[in-house]
Amino acid sequence: MPILDLSKAKKPYISVLCGIFGKINLKVFIFNIVAILFFVGLFAPTFADELMPTLGDDSAYTLTEVSSESKNTITKYEKTTVIKYYDKQTGLEVAESDRQDGVEYKEVEIVKLIPKYYELNLKDTEYGTGGKSKTINVYVLGKKVPITVKYDDSTTKTYANTYTSPINNTLTIIIEDAIFENVQTTSPLVYSSKGTIKSITSDFISNNINSGGLIRNFSHIDSSRSVYNLSSIGDITGNFISNTVTGTSSVYGLISNEVFCYYTSSLHGTSSIGDITGNFISNKVSGSGVAYIRGGGLISNKSFSSMSASSTSLIGDIKGNFISNVVNVSGFYGGGLIGNYSTSYETNSTSKISNVMGDFISNEVHVGNISGGGLIGNLSKSDNSYSKIFSLIGDITGNFMSNKVSGSGILGGGLIGNYSDSRSVSSSSSSI
Repeated sequence: MPILDLSKAKKPYISVLCGIFGKINLKVFIFNIVAILFFVGLFAPTFADELMPTLGDDSAYTLTEVSSESKNTITKYEKTTVIKYYDKQTGLEVAESDRQDGVEYKEVEIVKLIPKYYELNLKDTEYGTGGKSKTINVYVLGKKVPITVKYDDSTTKTYANTYTSPINNTLTIIIEDAIFENVQTTSPLVYSSKGTIKSITSDFISNNINSGGLIRNFSHIDSSRSVYNLSSIGDITGNFISNTVTGTSSVYGLISNEVFCYYTSSLHGTSSIGDITGNFISNKVSGSGVAYIRGGGLISNKSFSSMSASSTSLIGDIKGNFISNVVNVSGFYGGGLIGNYSTSYETNSTSKISNVMGDFISNEVHVGNISGGGLIGNLSKSDNSYSKIFSLIGDITGNFMSNKVSGSGILGGGLIGNYSDSRSVSSSSSSI
């Protein structure tokens, strides 16, 4: 539900917003660093009689009227009508108390904008459930607001399966009622390269991964190496809290789904993950040297094909809270938190994320160059006129609050980006 009620707005404003966002349903999209100038314009008195800001039922904010203006308030202008009277002979204004019976006056209707001041607060300051919690400070109009994030861990919940080392899957398995906590490794905690994981139900708490991320699903077809491996993971459900992932030349997201096809015949490779549901809180993803993310810092979806092969990477719905995460790399193709990236040199490649639903609060992305979007990015890239590239994200619904994106160059969008880089007339990138 959008924060702004545009039902009475003039057509130019409606077309501008729809042209930028399509079907992105931004319940709250304010007080992110890169969006300040846009909203300064929205609240200016010039637009007040046509574009009055209101909060939808699903907004993460509340508005409380206060008597005076301060640095922690926003101003909402309300329209009122005043009638003034003028002497028809002299043209001078006559006070209403000085009007005489039987004398006809010229009446002029004047519209005034009266300022009303509102304090903005978070509707919810507690997220999740469980016996353990973290307190995180977010800033709303410069005011520090503590929020509490609750979750289960091994001290408050008995898990059926506790893992202390990585899983390298090549068969068909299920991971359920599990926890990975305080594991240090140089490989993904869950890696599936030529098998099937029907589902993953697990919490990932305070792990330190030097390369590879927490969960990596990788399909690989390569004729030069006689490799033909296809992999899939079903639904993933869990909490991802206080994990650290680092890398050098490449950095994988906490959850990554990737297909790589390099084959001389017309084979098609797929890699898929079902729905992803969970809380992503206080995770850090960083790279040393020239480290790039190809996909996303927290959730990554990538498809690559070359020669005669084609490829498709798929992720279902992404539902969750993304709070106080930090991504710090040299650059990325896709998105700082969630990235969808498709590329090919000679053939067809498709990457798709069904829908994204969640709250994005107090996250930071520090990057050199962005090709895609600062928080959520959708990118297609083609280097050959024979390629057909499709990168697709469905509806995006959520609250975006107190996020920060910094970078030296942006191709796409500061918070949400949709970008196509192509030498092919058939290349396409869209977020619908």
